[in-house]
Amino acid sequence: MNRTNNANVTQSWKSTTALNVHTTVSPWTTTSQLPILSTCKQSPMLPPVIPENNKNYIENSCVVILRFGPWVEKVCLEQKPFICYEDRFMGRVNVSNITSSSVSLQWDQGPGDLSHYRLQVAAADWNLTVELHNLNFELNNLTAGTRYNIQVFPVKCKRDLNPQNVSFYTIPGVVENLTVTSFTETSVSLSWKKPDGNYDFFQVTANSLLEQADPIIRDNITTEHLVFDKLIQGNNYTFVFITGVEDRTMWSQERKTWACTRPGKVTKLEAFDNSDTWLKVRWTPPVGKYMEFTVKVKDGNMSDLNATVTLLDSSKLNEVKLSGLSKGSMIKLFVRVLSVCSLQGENENITTYTGPSRPTNARVLNSTINSLTFVWEPPVNSSATDYNCTLTSTFWNTFKANPVSDTICYFENLSSGRNYSFQVYTLSDNKTRWTEERDVWVSLMDLSAPQPDPYKRKRMDGGYR
Repeated sequence: MNRTNNANVTQSWKSTTALNVHTTVSPWTTTSQLPILSTCKQSPMLPPVIPENNKNYIENSCVVILRFGPWVEKVCLEQKPFICYEDRFMGRVNVSNITSSSVSLQWDQGPGDLSHYRLQVAAADWNLTVELHNLNFELNNLTAGTRYNIQVFPVKCKRDLNPQNVSFYTIPGVVENLTVTSFTETSVSLSWKKPDGNYDFFQVTANSLLEQADPIIRDNITTEHLVFDKLIQGNNYTFVFITGVEDRTMWSQERKTWACTRPGKVTKLEAFDNSDTWLKVRWTPPVGKYMEFTVKVKDGNMSDLNATVTLLDSSKLNEVKLSGLSKGSMIKLFVRVLSVCSLQGENENITTYTGPSRPTNARVLNSTINSLTFVWEPPVNSSATDYNCTLTSTFWNTFKANPVSDTICYFENLSSGRNYSFQVYTLSDNKTRWTEERDVWVSLMDLSAPQPDPYKRKRMDGGYR
């Protein structure tokens, strides 16, 4: 379009002067001046003189970047392909409300005028891609105990900006069918069924219910059974199961069961101070926990005896007195531990005897020049059938002993004309002799010599009691 420039317009002016005419007939008149004639003529614009060394000059230029790198000038009106440029975007994705099957995602807003966001979710055997226009998303129908990798790409000019990344695990499932299969004094065997979904390991914690003690933990268990050992005898435990994932960021809900270990076995069981109708018993308690002891009394035929059991000292549960027993009887004692879970330990047992009644009416049945035969009456209400006869002479410094199973005893090869002392002992077992005795002084030359009558209770070491 050509414009008129006033600075370049040349005007030509012509002026004429009219003479004034005056008459007496007409009024004074003046002839008006003729208009000035002017014209505007466009002057041609010559193109600028461009030096030879600047012939590629572009008056209205834009800088463009070519795909192979260089920056060049182009006419701005010339359309060229273009790219979007943004500084590196450093955003993040937040995860919340994690369950075994779902999670909530929120992410930072990207820079500039974005077309959308592309969400990519990847697991070991599953992936998902979603295009979104908001800054949050709810993921559902996930697998328990699984690691998911999240990437959110802001998309601008059909180009992905730097992604926002996060990884997380869903909560693993809970074990099923938790069962106590067996137990011993120091261990409990457990089995269970693995949960649905994925998991990396199980963790089992044993807590004592009877004392303040540190929990015992078994970690990184990958099987579906466990022998939980190194426990205290007779203790009660709660076992807490949880399922974990590799990075230990997520744990399942707890699953609990309880069990007791079996109490231990008493040791050093012994009877002492045996009498004819009662005896005392003591033992060493086992290590670990126990509530009480059970004592069973049986005869030689393993029939239960109705014995009375009393504590010798209320502060000592391991020393008792058994009364109401038969004289001279075989007694079988069974002692076992009872725990708080009503579990019983193994039996410890011994065999002992009550003291028999003394034999009575010891007398000489027959005598010769070098022999003596004695008889006696057996103890009353006694099951003892074994005896030991002794014949001593301080003058001849002789001692003879005959074990017998009847109420008659025979001695021979004696020296005549001397006194002998005869004793008969009732045997309750092969180790203990009860010293109810009858002394008889007999002269082989004079069988009518008087015989002392008193009975004596004498120990085998010669002392009296």
